[in-house]
Amino acid sequence: MKKNIFKLKQYSIKLVSTVIILSIAMTACKKEETTNPQDDVLKTPGNSSMRIFNGFTEFHAEVEKTLAFSMEQLVAYEKSIGFDSYGKLADQAMNSAVSSVENEMVSAFELPVFLNRNSNYLQTVTEDGEAYCETRYYNSPYRYVMNEDCMFQVDDLCFKVFENGHVSGDVSLYYDLLNLTEEDLTRGPVVGGGDFTYFCYGGGGSGSGSGYGHKVVLRATEGKERVKCKIYYAQSERRMIAGCVNITGALGVETKGYRKALAIWWNVKRTITNDLSACLHVYDNTNCGTDKGTTFGFKKEQTLLTFNKTLPSGVTNENIYISSISGTAKIPAVTVELQ
Repeated sequence: MKKNIFKLKQYSIKLVSTVIILSIAMTACKKEETTNPQDDVLKTPGNSSMRIFNGFTEFHAEVEKTLAFSMEQLVAYEKSIGFDSYGKLADQAMNSAVSSVENEMVSAFELPVFLNRNSNYLQTVTEDGEAYCETRYYNSPYRYVMNEDCMFQVDDLCFKVFENGHVSGDVSLYYDLLNLTEEDLTRGPVVGGGDFTYFCYGGGGSGSGSGYGHKVVLRATEGKERVKCKIYYAQSERRMIAGCVNITGALGVETKGYRKALAIWWNVKRTITNDLSACLHVYDNTNCGTDKGTTFGFKKEQTLLTFNKTLPSGVTNENIYISSISGTAKIPAVTVELQ
């Protein structure tokens, strides 16, 4: 039976906190099947909206849909389901920042203070030896389904997203996950211990012949214009089922256009065209996906493929890696070759 600790009637929030916590711990109910996404936006005990999905098929379909939305489509969709994702709020902050820089409303001297004021959503990162302004949690494909606590639920698992990966655990560990910090992860063993599963974004493939690992980032530059294409693997579930390891995951692609200003690369609106393919090796077979098309916006992002794989009994090494990439990703000023 699926456990759901969040589907509470609104009036129950009025109870004292100790009663709420006890009732949550003692309650397990099966969520009815629904075709209305609004029914999956539920209140957590802290009274903040959180997305809850019946299973990983439903979850991956929603991730794929939200990644492909334009900003205008995303805003309209989230309004229709009564939800504000962290990803949307961060993108809006980024768009505002880019507009300020493009219109010369902020100087190099003012920039550190400007970015600090928006530090809940924006950060500067160093890649290939150069500075970029990116949203927080920009590496996660789940940023448009997670709330401002960086959390969501799939079946009986709760997830929390961090800068370099995500952690999942049984719904009974909701409060442990809620209170988990980036610093906790760097210190080693954390609350929940072996009850948590941690997936690191961009980790290498396991086993021999690890190909490109879990992430490939390619860039091309012409003057102050740059295009960056990232192909990445994200594992959403790894658990034991009837004594066998079961893995669920997806391969995605994200292409962005950048322009350099104030010594930083900024993600800007460009016409983006992908004509590419990539293949993912999982244990003993390889699956491939393609992205062909053009869009105008801050990014072009798409799920190339999803999979669910149960390993044979006694096998624990899933040996997952990006095995091949080919094609091109471009903005009008510059093209990157995938090879």
